[in-house]
Amino acid sequence: MRAELPPNPSPDDELRLQAIRRVEAEVLVCTHCPLAASRTHAVPGEGNLNALAMFVGEGPGYEEDKKGRPFVGRSGQYLTDTLANLGIAAMFTSRTS
Repeated sequence: MRAELPPNPSPDDELRLQAIRRVEAEVLVCTHCPLAASRTHAVPGEGNLNALAMFVGEGPGYEEDKKGRPFVGRSGQYLTDTLANLGIAAMFTSRTS
């Protein structure tokens, strides 16, 4: 899963998605930091481009690297559960170093 358009996207949403796709493509081939030497998968982010909040993590953990998805490890599950308890379900997430 990667960045996605919201339901009934506007032309501006389409343009933002194109910009995000360019960033995703750069992240997938980036070798500028030490993470590139040991990663299995790059983890650029995912979710609705019109989310009210975006969470950015320090760097992918073991599960994130293994699956290529952000916030899928234990800490990510805790974050997801906490947000769900607050009534917040969907978000665009990103991991960076």
